[in-house]
Amino acid sequence: MTKRRPVSSHGMWKNLCVLPWVTVLLVLAAGVPGFAQAASGPDILAQISEATARVAEQASPAVVGIWVDIKPETQQTALKDPSEPVPNPFGNRSLPQSPQSPQPSPKPKQFPQMQPHEQALGSGFIVSKDGYILTNNHVVGNADLVVVTVGDNQPVKAEVVGTDPPTDLAVIKIQGDPSLPVLPLGNSDKLRVGDWVIAIGQPFGLTHTVTGGIISALNRRQMHLTTYEDFIQTNTAINPGNSGGPLVNRDGRVVGINTAILGSEGNIGIGFAIPVNMAKDVYEQIVKTGKVTRGYLGIDIQELTPDLATVFGVRADMNAIVVTHIAANSPAQQAGLQRGDVITQFDGSSIRDGTTLQSRIASMKPGSQVSLTLLRDGKPNDVTVQLGARPTQPPTTEKKGQKQAIVELLGMAVQDLTPDLAERLDYQGLTGVVILAVEDDSLADASGLDAGMLIQEINRLPVRNMSEFGQVLEEAAQKPPILFLVDNQGSYRYIVINVPRQ
Repeated sequence: MTKRRPVSSHGMWKNLCVLPWVTVLLVLAAGVPGFAQAASGPDILAQISEATARVAEQASPAVVGIWVDIKPETQQTALKDPSEPVPNPFGNRSLPQSPQSPQPSPKPKQFPQMQPHEQALGSGFIVSKDGYILTNNHVVGNADLVVVTVGDNQPVKAEVVGTDPPTDLAVIKIQGDPSLPVLPLGNSDKLRVGDWVIAIGQPFGLTHTVTGGIISALNRRQMHLTTYEDFIQTNTAINPGNSGGPLVNRDGRVVGINTAILGSEGNIGIGFAIPVNMAKDVYEQIVKTGKVTRGYLGIDIQELTPDLATVFGVRADMNAIVVTHIAANSPAQQAGLQRGDVITQFDGSSIRDGTTLQSRIASMKPGSQVSLTLLRDGKPNDVTVQLGARPTQPPTTEKKGQKQAIVELLGMAVQDLTPDLAERLDYQGLTGVVILAVEDDSLADASGLDAGMLIQEINRLPVRNMSEFGQVLEEAAQKPPILFLVDNQGSYRYIVINVPRQ
């Protein structure tokens, strides 16, 4: 397995990353036919400077700083002084140790540098005079208290209207006011590689910080950051605390929501933003209903490899995906899809990859009818399917408490597999839930579970993230024993835990 190395470890790329972005623009501009004759170097620099200052001046007032407080299940924690910046545990894909974090007891087998977070910071931006604010789910999704700062005003409490973990988006709200500054939303479908953009946020608590750069790449998928991925890549400096802030074009319109960077040491010139066109639909649904409803087919898929093509008797060079599982009572089952079907077209369009197909299904409304072109045992077949609504797990306090009770009963702490953890534990390209700590003499300890293991299945059902972990674990606890499939850095094992019936 090839390990992803930080780009900054390569001398050539490191030098390019630290090259001032204005210099890059000047070099590029000098190579454009007719541009050099239209303006001298100082004039070009003045134009760039004026454009940057104008957009920053227009956009910055609508960008807010966000502080969140996350209390342990057993006690309420007070909000610390917002003037003391706390590293965002998600924005730089690292989980720094917090001296105030409670220690698991008794004497846990503690995974290095992994402690529960009680506070985090991020950014957001106001999108309506009613006080609605767009940000990242990983900034506010688990918050018990959200505080935002608009401009130089005192911090005010905000309400979490709704979150959408599959896209890492969230909507929060403060009291509406006709005087509130608002950032207009642009069209991310019109972005081109090389387009000039700026990011605004509060990296490391430094409010209204403006950085600039260009669009480095588009349609970045299979990054294993979220369920639905179509990231914008930018060399604009993004650091912990920028998460949820806007990526703005030269017209002062939001084209992306900054969400992650590559590496754990801060900015190295590779950042990722959620396209604003993806965020628009999520925002509208959350404001209207408090949740996001997506189309649902009910299949698990994997890419068609040359080896699989040989086995299934199809061409290896075709764009297609293979169906590996059909969910019970799903639209796919009702339409007659089978495991081993090779899908070549969705609604008349070819399939580029599984991530694209998943996103297309999710973007459609439940009840929509779609056509699938597939090969079954090498023979072509056309199937019409009426999409359902993607199942969701209601984020109720009762459910949260039930899941927490089961986890405490097992005696372990778990966390989503982030790119940083995948790099450290050699789990690149995988999904699952990492065991962070195991209590001595607990059920988990007695069964052989240990810190650093990656849970991939529970009772033969896939566990790709914390949401699925909680849902599947709660169901499994009703009919013990519980069967775990774990990856211990390349060594796979089934582990059985007998727990009291819930």
